[in-house]
Amino acid sequence: MTNNKRLTILTSEEITDLYGIPSFDDDERAAFFSLESVERHCSHKPSFFPRL
Repeated sequence: MTNNKRLTILTSEEITDLYGIPSFDDDERAAFFSLESVERHCSHKPSFFPRL
C-alpha cells in the first residue's frame, strides 16, 4: 500500500460516472435536451442587452 496523504472520496469509476461524457440513446437524448413550454417561451424572449 502506498503512503498517499490525500483523502479519496470517490473511486475513479465514480468520478467517470459523474463527470464523464454521457452516452445517450436516441430516446434519452430527446428527453434530456427537450424544453418544457415555459422554458421554450423564455428562450424566445428578447435579450436584455442591446445588440451592438
